[in-house]
Amino acid sequence: MVGVCKINIQESKDDLRLLLAEQKTASGKERVQLLYLLKSGQVKSVSQAAQLMGRNRVTLERWLGKYRQGGLHQLLSPHSGRGRKRHIPAEVDQKLQQQLQQTDGFDSYGEIQQWLKQQCQLAVSYPVVHLHVRYRLKAKLKVPRPVSAEQQPPQVAAFQKPSLPELP
Repeated sequence: MVGVCKINIQESKDDLRLLLAEQKTASGKERVQLLYLLKSGQVKSVSQAAQLMGRNRVTLERWLGKYRQGGLHQLLSPHSGRGRKRHIPAEVDQKLQQQLQQTDGFDSYGEIQQWLKQQCQLAVSYPVVHLHVRYRLKAKLKVPRPVSAEQQPPQVAAFQKPSLPELP
């Protein structure tokens, strides 16, 4: 018959009730509740369970597919997001951190970009270098401001704010 769930749930109804009480996450409770509803006979099909639980039938089918593949362990295992790979790998990241800690270091993000291309054969864009160095590595490129050759030290001292006396 179409719509009738053909799944063999190995756990007993009492075991599922206890497991349902042990669940700490809402998603875990929903998944165990689905098994409990099917095992106890409260619902006859996945469509009925979906309507009762307020979920899409396809979602429940996906959960049952996980249960068929690996049992409760597979069903209750948290989703591991894979995400996108970083543009700068961990090995290159360590080399870059060491280079940034040296006193000569880098004068600009463009210079870092060229260093990555020459030393590590890694072509990355300027914004990637800036975001990685500034926000992920928390490094700031300290470059002294240009000073005029015509400046005279006594005149510079006259323009500086006087320092406040220290309190005891």
